[in-house]
Amino acid sequence: MPKLNSRKGNPKGLNRKIDKTIKANDGQLTGRVGEFRYENQNIAPGFAPRGNEYIISNTNSFIVFGTDRPSHSASGYGIYTGESSTIDIVCGRAGTYVDRQGEKQYVDNNIPKDAARIYISELTDIDRNFFLAEGKVGTSDGRSAIGIKADSVRMMSRYGIKLVTKVDGLDSLGNLVGVTRGIDLIAGNKDDDLQPMVKGDNLKKCLLIMLDEINELANIISDSFISQSLLNAVLIAHTHPAAIPVIPPSPELGAMAFQKIQQDQLDLTKALQKRVNLVSTRMDFLETEAANYILSSFNRTN
Repeated sequence: MPKLNSRKGNPKGLNRKIDKTIKANDGQLTGRVGEFRYENQNIAPGFAPRGNEYIISNTNSFIVFGTDRPSHSASGYGIYTGESSTIDIVCGRAGTYVDRQGEKQYVDNNIPKDAARIYISELTDIDRNFFLAEGKVGTSDGRSAIGIKADSVRMMSRYGIKLVTKVDGLDSLGNLVGVTRGIDLIAGNKDDDLQPMVKGDNLKKCLLIMLDEINELANIISDSFISQSLLNAVLIAHTHPAAIPVIPPSPELGAMAFQKIQQDQLDLTKALQKRVNLVSTRMDFLETEAANYILSSFNRTN
C-alpha cells in the first residue's frame, strides 16, 4: 500500500503526486487517519460537458453519460448520431500532465494521458481510440465496444475466465457475423511477429507418433549394424586352403552373406515404411488444413 508519510517503497512518480497535493493544501494532509482528499478543488481538472452529456463527478473521478466522444467535444460518432450511447468512467483526468498549481483547468478526454478508464459505447472505433495494433483480429470500426485501460488491469475469478468470440449470429447493428475472429495476445502493442498458438493435445499426439517412428528407425539401424557385425566376424575368421587348384566358395561365408542380404532387404522395407509414416504424420498434424493441425486457426500471440 502506498505510504504518505514514509515515501520509501512507493512507485516512481507517486511521491511527486503526494508532494503536489500537500503543497496545494497549504502543506497539510487532510482527512481521517492520514488519508488525504482534494480540499482545494483547483488541483483537480474540470471537464466541460458536451450538450448531451450528464456527469457525475467527485474530486478527479467522473462518470459521463452521453454519446461516443473519445477525445475533444467534436470527436467520435456522437456528433453525427445519437445512436452511439456511451458511458465513460474516468479516474485521474490528464494524469500527471496537468498543472495543478495554477487556476482550475478544463480538459477533454485524453485516452493516452488519463490515468484509468472504462469506456462503454454503443458505437465507436475502439481500436483507433486506444491506439491499438491491428493484429490478425483486425480493428473494430463503427461497432459496440468496451475498452479498459489503466497502469495495471486485473481480471479475477474464483472459478474460471472464458474469452469467447462469435457468441451471436448478428452484431449490435444487425449485421451477420460471418467470420470467426480469434483472440490476439499482443505484448508491447506490436503485431509484427504475431504467430498462431499451439494446440497442446494435438502437438503432444504428433510428438509421440514422431518419437515412436524415430525409435523404430533407430531399431532398424541397430539391427543392420548387428547383422553387419556378424558378417564381419565370419569374414575375419574365413580362410581358403590352397590344396587344390580351384578354390570353391566358402560355405560359411555364403550362408552368412545370404542371411545378410535377407536382413538388408527386410531393413530396407521397414525404412521405406517409416518414411511413408513420417509423411503421413506431417499431413495429419503439420499441414494447414489437417484435421489435427497443431496450430490454432484463430488465436495468436507474440
